[in-house]
Amino acid sequence: MRGNLDQVLNSWARVSLNLNYNYTETQDKANNATSANDGVLTGFVVGNTAIDPRPNALGEYPSTRSATGIALANPLEVIDRFRYTQATNRFVGSARLDIAPFEGFGADATFGYDTYTQNGIISIPPGNTSFDFRNGFQRFATQSVRQVNIDINARYSRDLTDGLRSTTLIGGTMQYDETDILGSQTINTTPNVEIVGGGVTTIASETRDLVRTIYGAFIQQTFGLYDRFFLSGAVRMDASSVFGKDERFQFFPKVSASYVLSEESFWKESELAKTINNLKLRAALGFSGGLTVIGAFDRFTNYAASNYDGKAAILPSALLGSPTIRPERQREIEVGVDATFLNDRIGIEITYYDKLLTDLLIRRNVAASTGFSQQLDNVGTVSNRGLEVLLRTTPVQTNDLRWDATVNFFFNRNEVIDTKGGIIALGVYGFASAINGYPLGVFYASAYKRDENGNIQYSPDGVPLRQLNPNGSVQNKVIGDPNPDWQATVINEISWREFSLRLQIDILQGRQVLNFTNRNGEQNQVLAGYRDVLEGRKAPGYYTNPRFATEPENPGVFRIIEHWVEDGSYVKVREASLFYNFSNFFGIRSGQIGIIGRNLFSFDRYNGYDPELNAFARQGVPTGADDTETPIPRSISVALRINF
Repeated sequence: MRGNLDQVLNSWARVSLNLNYNYTETQDKANNATSANDGVLTGFVVGNTAIDPRPNALGEYPSTRSATGIALANPLEVIDRFRYTQATNRFVGSARLDIAPFEGFGADATFGYDTYTQNGIISIPPGNTSFDFRNGFQRFATQSVRQVNIDINARYSRDLTDGLRSTTLIGGTMQYDETDILGSQTINTTPNVEIVGGGVTTIASETRDLVRTIYGAFIQQTFGLYDRFFLSGAVRMDASSVFGKDERFQFFPKVSASYVLSEESFWKESELAKTINNLKLRAALGFSGGLTVIGAFDRFTNYAASNYDGKAAILPSALLGSPTIRPERQREIEVGVDATFLNDRIGIEITYYDKLLTDLLIRRNVAASTGFSQQLDNVGTVSNRGLEVLLRTTPVQTNDLRWDATVNFFFNRNEVIDTKGGIIALGVYGFASAINGYPLGVFYASAYKRDENGNIQYSPDGVPLRQLNPNGSVQNKVIGDPNPDWQATVINEISWREFSLRLQIDILQGRQVLNFTNRNGEQNQVLAGYRDVLEGRKAPGYYTNPRFATEPENPGVFRIIEHWVEDGSYVKVREASLFYNFSNFFGIRSGQIGIIGRNLFSFDRYNGYDPELNAFARQGVPTGADDTETPIPRSISVALRINF
């Protein structure tokens, strides 16, 4: 349910109120929800497909333990008997006041509130085929989140002299969010009892008062001379409770300038003005920060309540606290040009940028002697340089028909300049890394053995060999890059009388993906690739050589990670919609009804489900890893919008 209210108070003040409430329930099919052994997709990909997963006459499901011995739940039983549900109550509201009491001055204040409660239930009956929870498992968890934001801005503009105009903008923000999580679970449960109290061993967990507060204030001054020259300077201060004690306040200055060349008299009077209607040159230098990676208490070493030998105890986290943690800081230099042509029927914006990100935040491994495994730390510097081109056109414009086309093209080249230790594993089973001199997130792992011409070397049985160091250990190399060469978005919008059509196509080229889905499925004799072994076109040890421990150069391609790097380029029909617009209909001021399709088609050479998947997003790793994930769904929806 949604409600909006706009009220004009007087000639210089107005207020608006927005309220939104929704309730959702989901019945999910899990993919590694409680452990690595109870997923639907993992069960099909890694399980033993030679076994019929359907239950017998007594309703008993057979074990589908993989041919290589991996213990997984029968995926059909996960679908039929395992229950995963979520229910979410959410309210979002905001109020805004806008005032303009005298000429040149305006101010606005916005208050926003967002709160939701999410309840989740996992119910796995006893006597199932899973490994970890074969005697039953029950879990109930609830998460309550409250978020508040306040934004206040004021601006004042006036002419200082003839042709010189001053605009001052000042503002402040406050954001507060608080999260409470309560969970309880049990194993060895009673048949047909789907509550946590029906188990033998119960474990409760509680996380309260995960609080984060962010304050911000800024002032910006802009001078405009004869509507041609513009110069702006700004300073922003941000403070957050998640920063280290001595890093609590961060300052970010910015300066920019622009020159509207087309406002000059010599331009307006030239023949060139008939073709190029507007031309602006611009440049900017600024600093900004980011804190999304930092948790509420990552600056501390945290402890969890536990028990030891029947007595109350506390145990330290495996994550070492970072008392001096601070946000990532980015310096950006930007230059560009904006132009319109042919009576503004064509517009183009070209921007070149040079960004330097310092204090890169990464969870790095620490020495085992510290008693911890990782620490979130400011460990490096990353350079980003790129070009963005935005083209807007209106090829057709008549009384009834209008066609607008937009093309957004961009590419980025990034490089890790300085990291502690030179190589830091980021995730993806340690295969994605930050390495000095390479793009962030490149795949650094075992590679093919190649000759001096780059040709892959094979065993007498036709199995690719693995590159070793002179001492016989596995030699890791940079074997792939998940960062694309370039990306583009093409949007076409056509309106004819009361109808409007929109089509968006996304293009991404020149990136690579690690396909762990195929790696696991073919190794476990499930996916089609293993048919070549069964039918004799590949050696029995093609995927795994049973003698790999004594023949490290010929372990089989399962242990050569380069073999699983694929082209992740794609062209996607991201969205298509068709709407009919109407007005003055049975008391309705205006409205529209239509159909929307999203993620409709993908044109790619990828062997997996979807090259856009990122199985390790929670680890903060750049895209480029597919590990038995649910592909981005295709959706078709009907929409009705009404204004009274």
